[in-house]
Amino acid sequence: MLYATGEGQISLGGIDGAITGTPLPSLTLPAAVRIGGLQCAGEVCGVMQVNAVVTPDALIRMVSVYRVMGNAISPANVRIWVK
Repeated sequence: MLYATGEGQISLGGIDGAITGTPLPSLTLPAAVRIGGLQCAGEVCGVMQVNAVVTPDALIRMVSVYRVMGNAISPANVRIWVK
């Protein structure tokens, strides 16, 4: 589970700090998470809480973690150990 900012434009607009109701806003751009360059299963939702599952073919090592929002890629200077 990762927490992030800068998710970009969302549907239903949005006001910083407002309590969300239903339906929940959703991202207008496709979003993904890559760990060690591998696409993760999961979903991007909520207050930019990102739930990602490391794929079984990931190697045991230190890898970079980055988000993809449409054509934008976050800096890959965040690293974690995968085991």
